[in-house]
Amino acid sequence: FLILRDGEPIFTFTVINSTDTSRTSGFEELFANGASVIPELRLPTNLFGRPGHFLFGASWSSRDYAALEQDPFIVLPDIPIDRKTDSWSLYWNFDQYLFVDPCDPSRGWGVFGRAGIADADTN
Repeated sequence: FLILRDGEPIFTFTVINSTDTSRTSGFEELFANGASVIPELRLPTNLFGRPGHFLFGASWSSRDYAALEQDPFIVLPDIPIDRKTDSWSLYWNFDQYLFVDPCDPSRGWGVFGRAGIADADTN
């Protein structure tokens, strides 16, 4: 699902399978191991008279993950790997042109970055 403004997405809401099904149709195992939900809001900016964007996003997954307090590479007989259900993250992205080509305003150079926080048990 997405909402466009001036031909650019400003809001997207995505629901995807939590496991890789790129080598199959994916329909037989769709959501068998959980689902991931990802909403994003992308707002255009015009700082310093130049185009850019702020993006606010989140993710949540219902999948079971290996708990990070236990090393999954050290497998001891008869001791199962601890699992945690659900995982989440919040993030902020930005991109900002510092120079725009006067002959083509869709070209230029600038800076971009990302900051985020996530579930400490699974990330």
